[in-house]
Amino acid sequence: MYDQLIPDLPPHPAEAAIEETEKYQRKEKVAHFLRGAELIRLLQIGRPLEGRVLAERIGVDKRTLRRYIAHLRELGFNITSKPGADGGYTMEYCDTVPPLTFTDDELEVLMLALSSTGYPGDELMERAGQLTQRIRRLLPPHKSAELSSAGNRRYFQLMQFWGAYNREKKAEEAKRAEGTGD
Repeated sequence: MYDQLIPDLPPHPAEAAIEETEKYQRKEKVAHFLRGAELIRLLQIGRPLEGRVLAERIGVDKRTLRRYIAHLRELGFNITSKPGADGGYTMEYCDTVPPLTFTDDELEVLMLALSSTGYPGDELMERAGQLTQRIRRLLPPHKSAELSSAGNRRYFQLMQFWGAYNREKKAEEAKRAEGTGD
């Protein structure tokens, strides 16, 4: 009964530090470069993220996060930090193009856009095809098949649209030709 009257006190700073250390020691070891890649992916979101959130997401403490960010800055990534309630870390434009990651929807749009780029024999179409193959090699087989299926559906939809459009245009031309007596 008396326990309910005593408010919960925040942990002593030393206890919090021990708890944080134990938390990261229990975390599965992740390769250094994968943490860096995940940090870049998180910074691409486009809105400020607190250091605490970033550190938790990549599985390191805040001090290690600051080292990662310093290293990325040395590599040319334009990572800014802003203190305060609206603050956090963001990645702005930079001369170095960071590795990009895509959601499933973004990947589908990208693959569809690549498949509709250029015309047969065009150099741009060849480069789009090479990029498409490069992306497909990195995809799991089920995702590649799923995107191929979506691409085929979209291709047939476009062919139906253009077929109907061409028939409509020919009908209009025929009507004009009849009207002028050609």
